[in-house]
Amino acid sequence: MSLTAFLRPAAIADAASLLAAMDGASALIRPDGVVLAASSAWHDLFATGPLARALSPTVASDAVFRICRAVRARSAHLEELPDGTVIKVAPVTGAALVTRLMPAGVLAAPAVAASTEEAAAADPATPLAAVSDAGDGRSTGLAALIAAAPLGIARLDSIAARDATIVEANAAFRRITGADGSGALAALVAETDRPALSALKPGEDTPIALSLASGRACEAWMLLDEDGRGALLVADTTARREMEQRLVQSSKMEVIGNIAAGVAHELNNMLGVVALSADDLLTRHPIGDPSFEELQNLKSHCLRASNLVATLLAYSRQQTVRREALDLGGVLSEFRVLLKKLVDERVSLEFRHGRGLPQVLVDRQQLETVIMNLVTNARDAILAKTSDGGAIHVATRLASTDDVREALAGKGIASFPDCEWVEIAVTDTGTGMSPETAARIFDLFFTTKPKGQGTGIGMASVYGIVKGAGGFIAVDTEEGRGTTFRVFLPGHEPVAAPVAAPVAAPVATPVEATPASPAASDLSGRGRILIADDEAPLRNLAARILRQRGYDVVEASDGEEALDILMDESGSFDLLLSDVKMPGMGGPELLKEARPYLGRARVIFMSGYAEQNLSDTLESDREISFLQKPFGIEALSALVKAELAAP
Repeated sequence: MSLTAFLRPAAIADAASLLAAMDGASALIRPDGVVLAASSAWHDLFATGPLARALSPTVASDAVFRICRAVRARSAHLEELPDGTVIKVAPVTGAALVTRLMPAGVLAAPAVAASTEEAAAADPATPLAAVSDAGDGRSTGLAALIAAAPLGIARLDSIAARDATIVEANAAFRRITGADGSGALAALVAETDRPALSALKPGEDTPIALSLASGRACEAWMLLDEDGRGALLVADTTARREMEQRLVQSSKMEVIGNIAAGVAHELNNMLGVVALSADDLLTRHPIGDPSFEELQNLKSHCLRASNLVATLLAYSRQQTVRREALDLGGVLSEFRVLLKKLVDERVSLEFRHGRGLPQVLVDRQQLETVIMNLVTNARDAILAKTSDGGAIHVATRLASTDDVREALAGKGIASFPDCEWVEIAVTDTGTGMSPETAARIFDLFFTTKPKGQGTGIGMASVYGIVKGAGGFIAVDTEEGRGTTFRVFLPGHEPVAAPVAAPVAAPVATPVEATPASPAASDLSGRGRILIADDEAPLRNLAARILRQRGYDVVEASDGEEALDILMDESGSFDLLLSDVKMPGMGGPELLKEARPYLGRARVIFMSGYAEQNLSDTLESDREISFLQKPFGIEALSALVKAELAAP
């Protein structure tokens, strides 16, 4: 897969962050000249639009032609402009990285080398001493150019790089490799990559990729000086490697999301039949019945399977969401009752709410999932450390962009939205984590718990939910002392009068069973309902349950049949209950075509997985409700009754 094939909006934002961390103004350009991502410095210096249009106001037309030609061919190119600026084109997979190097005026500076080191190697065939001894201004100016260039060069005492010693090096070489200008070359290279030094041969055009002991990455070429000794040319590729790793990660998440999405719809349809059937049977086999425990077990495992699929969708940021402006303090105050039940009695759970917090725009259920995962992980870490227990502190506060930048320093993220932030910090006194564990804590299926006690998807889903909400998450930990997870969510300032929150279906969770009672009659009602779903067993079961509760139900096997029924009986239905994904015409398409025939009918969409455009529809049209598959009898009946009772 090429780089451009998976540059989705989230991946482009990550690429822009990495570009901002590079020296000079940088942009990732497609062969056709389209700017995929660019640093803020690029936008400050050049015009908006394709590459040619961006460069034209400040760069001569012949230079623009050569630069664009190199981008189209995805070939390396250096274009020196009259003011001393250098435009560098470096090929990457499926695109080109264009960077403006050397601030204007470098070449105009006095071309006097302060030492042999500063006049390092203007030409691969020319020794450093020859450059410094050159008396004409042209050679001295070239030495100054190389001294200021981002490419590093060092003279070696041998062409055998693995055993060579550095004789002298320019400033860029020292910056890239962390060298002090002398010592063994191999000591600068990560131990795992030292064998690759043997592949460095004079005259080879293909560079050797090296990981350095300092943690940076570079590409290296071996050159030959006039004395037959080696000279090493290195280019810093740290930012490019980080970008490629992030893009690979984005591609991996997209693959996982596509797999999860493909499975979610069909699996949740089947689980929906199981969940409804189990609920229906439980009403006829109450507590005390020999079959009750097995039926309750069946329902519980059905919900666990559904939660697993939902977590995968959350990790890949493909879950159907309904964002709303929420008061974080209010949400936590309501949720703390459930959290206290999840925490062992040996562990104290304390809350501290900040003042003057802005609202956050996020899906409420997803926010609760984030908090619950962080708190339960903190509980497990405490009890793994000592059976005496400990404390969990949940704190919120108003944070600035500088606070977010400081918390994520060193993570390769250079730019953040300039806005108010709300920080949620969950701190525990548990085991803490090693740096190696902390680096993998958000990886899918990574867990430190014993086999059978952890799935490795909880923290991965937290990461996906936070990123999907436009936020960031950081971890501060010390082995043996505890951990703090810091979630940063951008503040939301409403632009209009507050809108009433949509009616939501009760979350289907296993509950303590109680004998059937007259309270169940509260879920009965009156009204005419059209159910459209291509999954016949689920449609038939839902229709039967609603008929048992007093509703007049008509069934349609797909969107086209539902539209025909609505056209024939225009205005006669009180509620449309439609699956989102059906062969041919899906739920959103049905709604678009059927609006003239719905009259005052309410609309409920149901699905095990839906595309992002449904999330957009749910947020823009608050008259539409959503029912997540699989659902139980109570969730279905309560939402239907609430919708029909709405004014």
